[in-house]
Order: sequence, then C-alpha cells, then structure tokens
Amino acid sequence: MTTSHPIILALDTSTALCSAALLMNGEIIERSQLAPQQQTHYILPMIQELLTETSLHLTDISCLAFGAGPGAFTGLRIAAAITQGIAFAKNIPITPVSTLAALAQQAFRRYQAIHIMPMLDARMKQIYWGSYQVSSEKIAAAIIEDQLNYPEQIDPAILTSTPWFGIGNGWPLYQPVLPNKPLLRIAQIDPEAYPLASDIALLGVHYFQQGKIYSAKEAIPVYLRNPV
Repeated sequence: MTTSHPIILALDTSTALCSAALLMNGEIIERSQLAPQQQTHYILPMIQELLTETSLHLTDISCLAFGAGPGAFTGLRIAAAITQGIAFAKNIPITPVSTLAALAQQAFRRYQAIHIMPMLDARMKQIYWGSYQVSSEKIAAAIIEDQLNYPEQIDPAILTSTPWFGIGNGWPLYQPVLPNKPLLRIAQIDPEAYPLASDIALLGVHYFQQGKIYSAKEAIPVYLRNPV
C-alpha cells in the first residue's frame, strides 16, 4: 500500500472505553465498548471483526497506530503489547499517538473546535492535560505539551487568550478551582468524551505520511507518572 493511500489499524485501551478502528481510502470503521478492566476480552475480537468486514489481512496494514498515553497504566500496556506483537509478527511500522491529542482531534471532528484543552482524570487528585490547536491540515497539534498536574497548578490565565473548548473527564476536577472571572474564555466543555481509535487513526495516517513511524520495539506507553 502506498503512502498516498495507506491503511491504518488503530487501537486504544487507555480508558474504560476500548476501541479499534480501520482507516482505508479516507473512510473509517470503528468498534468500541465500555469495558472497565476488561479491555483484553474485547480488543482482539474487535480487530478481527474489522479485518473480516473489510476482507483485509494484517499483511495489508500500512501502519499500526495506538493510544500511547497518558491514561490507565494497565490499559496503556495492553495497547502497546498488542501493537508490538502484531508489528513484530507482520513487520508493520507503528506510530504512537497521544490520547490527549486524540481527544483534541475528536473535539475538532465533532464540534469544529480549534483551540482545545483536553483533560483526563489521572487519579490521586491529579489531571493529565495539554493544550492543542487545529492546523490548516485539520490536525490537532500540541501548543502546550502533555503533562501531569494537580488542578490548582494549571494556570487559568491560559484560558484568557482565546475561546477554548474543554474535553475529557478531567474537567470536572479542574472546574471547581477555576476563578469566577469574566476574562476566562471557555466556549464549551464535553466532560464525558473518551479517546477513540477513530481519532487515533486520523492522527496516525497524518503521522505516517509525515514519516513519523517506528519499529515494533518503539511501541512504548507514555505514562507521565512513574507506574505504581
């Protein structure tokens, strides 16, 4: 498959929502399931369903994209291990995708948001977050890199420069510490969105076409916090 028409297999098990997607000829098909702590029961059958529906084999895949993190440690390891196993077995390149970037891409895809602050609940009263801007290529790119903070450590002045769209389940933790100031420019918040494999596929095909691909051994989770 050429770089102009790649086939991307994407998967994400970073949260309670497990998902897999195939991007081919600009079209995406996806499977998803809420499966807290049961991602291993669903992700491989999802991948097989996608391949069967499209009459494809793993050898037809141009690149594997996976939600590298941040997110739940066990979930991140599941996606990384499956990606690495398939990539080794079939000699397929991989591209890691930030789960926060996937949330930002979802905000653009669903709401046409341009300036986006994705947040995920990191437990231990902390938040994974970053800030993103959608480019002319319709791709969410980080302007503040993904990081881990307590809610009160995130400077609300960030939210005064332009209207921001908030997305992800970390927002209910951040909203209570926001000062009640009219200067804050929060256009809308979707606190129930999860990272999705379909958005990982959209980012993955962009990275693939830019040459941001790696060998199987580089399928490594991005924790942002030391695993405990």
